[in-house]
Amino acid sequence: MPNQALIDEVTFRGLDERLARRLLAEAGAEGTVTKTHQLLALDLGSIREVVSRYLGEWERAGWIRTTRSKIEILSKADLVSYRGRTSTSGALTE
Repeated sequence: MPNQALIDEVTFRGLDERLARRLLAEAGAEGTVTKTHQLLALDLGSIREVVSRYLGEWERAGWIRTTRSKIEILSKADLVSYRGRTSTSGALTE
């Protein structure tokens, strides 16, 4: 059974914002998250394909770098200030 914190997060925050917050929370001092896209999706109550799409957008924007089971945060400031900055097409907007 899902816990109340996850239910509240899913209800009141978009997946993109939850993902940005999760990456920042798990990155630690070295700025890396050692998790697969699948595990992140499970943690956030989503599916891998959607998480991978956001990570791909953020990698193209230069905010992160992804390798096998590892995500390196390159621009913490952009993730901190992120609040669902996407256009209707799903592309990042400034």
